[in-house]
Amino acid sequence: MSTLALLERFRLEASPVNFELIHDIVSGNNPELRRRFSELGKNITPAAVEALAREFLPHHFGDSIYEQSADTLRDELSTLQQLLHQGQSKLKEYSETLKTANERFDRINPADTAAIRKELARVTSATEEQSAYSAGVLRSVGEQMRSVDQLSDEMSDVAKAKFLHPMTGLNNRRAYNKQLAEIYRQERFTQSITLILGSVRNFEYLDAPQLLKPKTMILEKFGAFVLQRLEQDDEGYWLEQPQMAFLITSGEKQGIVQFCNTLRDNLTRQVEAVRPLLPKAPPLQISFGCADTFGAGTAAMLIRNAELALESAKSAGQPETVFHADMNDVGGDGRNYALYGRQGFTV
Repeated sequence: MSTLALLERFRLEASPVNFELIHDIVSGNNPELRRRFSELGKNITPAAVEALAREFLPHHFGDSIYEQSADTLRDELSTLQQLLHQGQSKLKEYSETLKTANERFDRINPADTAAIRKELARVTSATEEQSAYSAGVLRSVGEQMRSVDQLSDEMSDVAKAKFLHPMTGLNNRRAYNKQLAEIYRQERFTQSITLILGSVRNFEYLDAPQLLKPKTMILEKFGAFVLQRLEQDDEGYWLEQPQMAFLITSGEKQGIVQFCNTLRDNLTRQVEAVRPLLPKAPPLQISFGCADTFGAGTAAMLIRNAELALESAKSAGQPETVFHADMNDVGGDGRNYALYGRQGFTV
């Protein structure tokens, strides 16, 4: 059962923290969390789930980088406010000095050059003092702005890292779950959005600890290639199982097939490039299943449709790209035999 379906079953909000929690439970990534969740039995309430999330996913709560950043930002703004108040006070003093000087000039005998020079010196000194103070304020504000910019960059880096797969640079499952939870809340249905799921048979061969280096090389180069191929509004994900997912803002099948072909070819080339480091590595079989939002009323249905198409592609016994919309004549074993006869999108 998918994460979305479980959230609906437990009547939990489709929030990022709940997505991550349920995914960690279902995937078995955290056995202790899974055990504690199972102990809830029928008492799976939002409050109980939040308590587990606070314990096992502390980065969503408490003294997070965001709260620390907010404290720092408040301190910087407080300092800036003090500077502005001081600046206002200094400006008022300067204004009073000019007013007093003007009154004195009115009373000075035009022939008394010494008195005139004295008042001019007083005005000049006050002006220089105000100018130096203003320059100091500008320097302080500049330093604060650099501090805030650095803080913003740190927050941005932390936010991005939470949703990125480290080897490929693509989005991770957390980002995938979050986007699927939000996609049907957005008014983006003037154009079809296609979910592509990709499975790489025999890729688990690279999970061996001694093959970490070639696996990293493969995924880094493949991820860089994918990021270059994605359009501005498209999203790419590396999920581990199935390995890939893409949200493409298009329903044009020929373009999607071509996109899948380029991914298949590139990943195969990356593996072949490090073949000397992969003794007895079996050949890859890369299959894709596609479904679009026009054929699915909910995120759960979109995932189900894409998974069905992917299973049909994998069952073909050769690299395939299958669209759920074309799976009309499905046999009793779940296979779309029309596609296998090259009447569909065999690649």
